[in-house]
Amino acid sequence: HLYPVTIHLDADAVVLGKLDDLAAAAVADPGICGVPDYPELTLAYQLGELAGARDALDGAVPGADLDSRTFNGGVFAVDARYYEERMRPFVDRLLPHHELFWGNDMAIMNFAAYAANRSRPYIDPGHIYNTRHSYRRAPGLAPNRIAGWDRRGLPKLVGPFGRVRVLHFVGKDKPWATTLPDNDSVACWRVYRELARQTTGL
Repeated sequence: HLYPVTIHLDADAVVLGKLDDLAAAAVADPGICGVPDYPELTLAYQLGELAGARDALDGAVPGADLDSRTFNGGVFAVDARYYEERMRPFVDRLLPHHELFWGNDMAIMNFAAYAANRSRPYIDPGHIYNTRHSYRRAPGLAPNRIAGWDRRGLPKLVGPFGRVRVLHFVGKDKPWATTLPDNDSVACWRVYRELARQTTGL
């Protein structure tokens, strides 16, 4: 393998801090590290209710516990060998049925992680590695806030779980395509958008 660990980041995620711990956790047992949603979701949610979805899952992963909690597929790290040897066989079985699953590719990764290690499908490194721009399903949580600026002039974003390492704009509304409520998460994104423009000229 060219790289022992792969870190996946959705295009709507902004990296604000080091990801060393995320990568290091992926080489432990099991070989995949991801952050659950908040409040947590389950395999049943990823499966959805389309006709044929449960049969497709049972054919690839018989007897799956649908109450098993899942990680959000926007940010995760996986050990390359663990994926090839333990997860990929299940991914290959499930891929032909991806349109049946509500969570689509995220569902397949969670099903495969569960099948590879039913007692502990993944390692949870903490929500700082996948902080939502808003927690609509948990309105009681404190919003993200800019708690200061570092010596480079970049914002220090703090969320309900601590200093944010990855800011994830989950959902259909994105700061570059629609008008999101003006808040510190969007302000943080604007800083990095401007930095990218200055760096790339785009």
